[in-house]
Amino acid sequence: MHKSSQQIGRSAIAYLVSVVLIPIGVYLVFARDTFYFVFDPAFFLPFHSGVEIFTIFVAAAIAYVSFVGYMRDGGRTILLLGTAFLSQAALDAIHNLAYPGMPFLFIRTGTNEAIYLWLFARISGSLLLLMSSILPEKEARQEMRSKALILASVAVALLSIASAYTVNSFVEVLPAMFIPGKGLTMLKIGLEYLVSLALGITALLYLRMYLDSVNKTILMFTIGVVLLAFSEIGFTLYRHAYDVYNSLGHVFKLVAFIAFLAGLLKAR
Repeated sequence: MHKSSQQIGRSAIAYLVSVVLIPIGVYLVFARDTFYFVFDPAFFLPFHSGVEIFTIFVAAAIAYVSFVGYMRDGGRTILLLGTAFLSQAALDAIHNLAYPGMPFLFIRTGTNEAIYLWLFARISGSLLLLMSSILPEKEARQEMRSKALILASVAVALLSIASAYTVNSFVEVLPAMFIPGKGLTMLKIGLEYLVSLALGITALLYLRMYLDSVNKTILMFTIGVVLLAFSEIGFTLYRHAYDVYNSLGHVFKLVAFIAFLAGLLKAR
């Protein structure tokens, strides 16, 4: 027996309410100072790198599938979605290399360096995801699709190069995002909340798309975007690059990308 649209809507709302309540409950538990701790670098750095590498591969896979779909159908939404995840994959790879405690390769390492690269990834990704949910669908002509795809890829490459260059050359004169002994600055916290707001709006618009289409891929992406919004909350709370709040933010990011991967596997 097929579910009615009303039943589908109730089920989707129930899933999303659970997805919202669980992170809230976790953050409330760890709000007590008795649960605050800082991990040993020998544990945290492999954990951080493992999360980032997994999410980078998932983001790259979503970008690839989206671009293949764009070349076939020419939809603007899927192009923006693919570009959002390609940007996340590229910038998160550089962010991982810049994380404090990592060996120096081509990018400076440090807390402010890693934060700037993190923010470049989150701001670009959240804006593109928001655009994918707001802008009306438009089909590109066949002869324009390759050019649009090349333009999107070049834009991501230039953003990545510019971000790495900025961190290497200007991080000391840019506004601080983290002050040792004090914690995060209001600028950093404010930017994270703006990213969360953009992701929250995107999730609501994706939910509406799901209710119209009953496409399980869209539902899983909606859940993933909600979890990403909550992961950002952890990155407004930490006092040390290896502490429990930073870890919680990465855990929620990991679960978000597991939801994205599930959505990708359900894609049709």
